Amino acid sequence: ILIVDEVLAVGDFEFQQKCLGKMQDVSHQGRTVLFVSHSMPAIKQLCNKGLLLEKGMMKSFDSIEKVLEKYQEHEAELFPGVRTNIPGDRPGYFTEWRLAGKDIPGIHSCYSREHCTIIFRFKALESFRNCEVRFMIKYEKLVILHGTSMGIHQGFSLSRGYYNFRFSFEFPIRDAQFDVEMVFLSDRKIIDTWLSQTKLTVLDNFESHVNAGMLNPAIDFAMEEENMVSNAY
Repeated sequence: ILIVDEVLAVGDFEFQQKCLGKMQDVSHQGRTVLFVSHSMPAIKQLCNKGLLLEKGMMKSFDSIEKVLEKYQEHEAELFPGVRTNIPGDRPGYFTEWRLAGKDIPGIHSCYSREHCTIIFRFKALESFRNCEVRFMIKYEKLVILHGTSMGIHQGFSLSRGYYNFRFSFEFPIRDAQFDVEMVFLSDRKIIDTWLSQTKLTVLDNFESHVNAGMLNPAIDFAMEEENMVSNAY
């Protein structure tokens, strides 16, 4: 039995990939690997069964997909998507965010490739013109997905009040947890930016144990056989 405890918490990307490759080689040799980590993509890439512990007590022991879903649901409940550090020196600011959709599992979680709407609530304390709203979905500080109101509503105006900014799309990302950051601009000046403590949880039903946290767009595939006689090179 090979016990590996948070080995991916140190080292650069190349070192981490070498570690994962070595552990996969060992597991394919018939040995048991006990992998302890908070890195969900690495866990899904390496493991087929999971054990969830909380304060030393077993909370779940099942397939890795079901255990990760249980862990992600628990983490999502820690913060309800409501901003607690309200800025007192800004003329407008975001107050909360949530998801909306027909079959979403929760207001802060969705399935990969699911059509859903992400909603940002904003409070305007004064009027604004030439406005733009941006949002970024980040994974380990890297921007995975970016959206903007420009091109849809060019430079809209706001008066005092509360507003819901809605972006609808098919979410093209494999299962993991992501940071959500939003920006509001007026006359090309940043009025407010907020990196929410609430993670966006993406779940999926794919059987593959690789590519968690990666882009997962729907792509058509076709295969055709060439006539080697008539298409000789």
